[in-house]
Amino acid sequence: MSLMPLPALQGKARFKYFVKGLELLVFDGRIAYYASGHFNKPQIGNSFASCYFCHNVLPDKLIFRKLEVNDDQTR
Repeated sequence: MSLMPLPALQGKARFKYFVKGLELLVFDGRIAYYASGHFNKPQIGNSFASCYFCHNVLPDKLIFRKLEVNDDQTR
């Protein structure tokens, strides 16, 4: 299971892994990541969509979920 930018679906190098059985956990919003040197608060306003890329982990091939925001992300 890897959390990666959604555009990672594109690319010849990864294609051979994806055709073996890709599962995606996709969110309705953008994920806030911690930036290098700023580990006390995630950076809000990410410019790219992310999802979990999985194989034999999820119950379905494609799952959509509402992204829950923690109180720590709004401070």
